Amino acid sequence: MDTQYRQMVARLVRKQADQQTNVQIFCTTFKPEIIEEADSFYRVTLKNEASRIEKTTREEALEFVHTRLSAAPTTEHPTN
Repeated sequence: MDTQYRQMVARLVRKQADQQTNVQIFCTTFKPEIIEEADSFYRVTLKNEASRIEKTTREEALEFVHTRLSAAPTTEHPTN
Protein backbone atom coordinates (compact mmCIF):
# COMPACT_ATOMS: atom_id res chain seq x y z
CA MET A 1 0.00 0.00 0.00
CA ASP A 2 1.39 3.42 -0.92
CA THR A 3 2.09 6.04 1.73
CA GLN A 4 -0.96 8.15 0.88
CA TYR A 5 -3.28 5.16 1.27
CA ARG A 6 -1.66 4.11 4.55
CA GLN A 7 -2.26 7.66 5.80
CA MET A 8 -5.90 7.48 4.73
CA VAL A 9 -6.37 4.12 6.49
CA ALA A 10 -4.69 5.48 9.63
CA ARG A 11 -7.02 8.51 9.67
CA LEU A 12 -10.05 6.26 9.10
CA VAL A 13 -9.07 4.01 12.00
CA ARG A 14 -8.49 7.09 14.21
CA LYS A 15 -11.90 8.50 13.23
CA GLN A 16 -13.66 5.22 14.04
CA ALA A 17 -11.90 4.96 17.41
CA ASP A 18 -12.74 8.57 18.29
CA GLN A 19 -16.42 8.14 17.42
CA GLN A 20 -16.96 5.08 19.60
CA THR A 21 -16.57 4.54 23.32
CA ASN A 22 -14.90 1.53 24.87
CA VAL A 23 -13.33 0.44 21.60
CA GLN A 24 -9.87 -0.96 21.06
CA ILE A 25 -8.30 -1.35 17.66
CA PHE A 26 -5.05 -3.28 17.35
CA CYS A 27 -2.87 -2.89 14.27
CA THR A 28 0.51 -4.35 13.52
CA THR A 29 2.76 -2.42 11.20
CA PHE A 30 6.26 -1.79 9.97
CA LYS A 31 5.24 1.59 8.50
CA PRO A 32 5.09 4.93 10.34
CA GLU A 33 1.65 6.16 9.24
CA ILE A 34 -0.38 4.03 11.67
CA ILE A 35 2.07 4.79 14.50
CA GLU A 36 1.64 8.53 13.97
CA GLU A 37 -2.14 8.24 14.61
CA ALA A 38 -2.01 5.72 17.48
CA ASP A 39 -2.37 6.32 21.21
CA SER A 40 -0.61 3.25 22.65
CA PHE A 41 2.36 1.24 21.47
CA TYR A 42 3.55 -2.28 22.19
CA ARG A 43 6.70 -4.13 21.22
CA VAL A 44 6.42 -7.86 20.58
CA THR A 45 9.60 -9.90 20.81
CA LEU A 46 10.29 -13.60 20.51
CA LYS A 47 12.74 -15.37 22.81
CA ASN A 48 13.06 -19.13 23.32
CA GLU A 49 9.93 -19.66 21.21
CA ALA A 50 7.84 -17.46 23.53
CA SER A 51 6.36 -14.08 22.62
CA ARG A 52 6.81 -11.18 25.00
CA ILE A 53 4.72 -8.01 24.84
CA GLU A 54 5.80 -4.77 26.49
CA LYS A 55 4.53 -1.23 26.33
CA THR A 56 6.77 1.23 24.50
CA THR A 57 6.69 4.87 23.41
CA ARG A 58 5.75 6.43 20.09
CA GLU A 59 9.36 7.55 19.69
CA GLU A 60 10.74 4.04 20.21
CA ALA A 61 8.14 2.57 17.83
CA LEU A 62 9.01 5.11 15.13
CA GLU A 63 12.73 4.54 15.66
CA PHE A 64 12.24 0.79 15.20
CA VAL A 65 10.17 1.28 12.04
CA HIS A 66 12.57 3.83 10.53
CA THR A 67 15.54 1.54 11.27
CA ARG A 68 13.76 -1.34 9.55
CA LEU A 69 12.79 0.82 6.58
CA SER A 70 16.34 2.09 6.08
CA ALA A 71 17.71 -1.47 6.20
CA ALA A 72 15.14 -3.00 3.83
CA PRO A 73 15.05 -2.55 0.07
CA THR A 74 12.19 -0.32 -1.05
CA THR A 75 9.16 -1.90 -2.70
CA GLU A 76 7.23 1.29 -3.38
CA HIS A 77 7.23 2.78 -6.84
CA PRO A 78 7.34 6.55 -7.15
CA THR A 79 4.48 8.12 -9.02
CA ASN A 80 5.34 10.58 -11.75
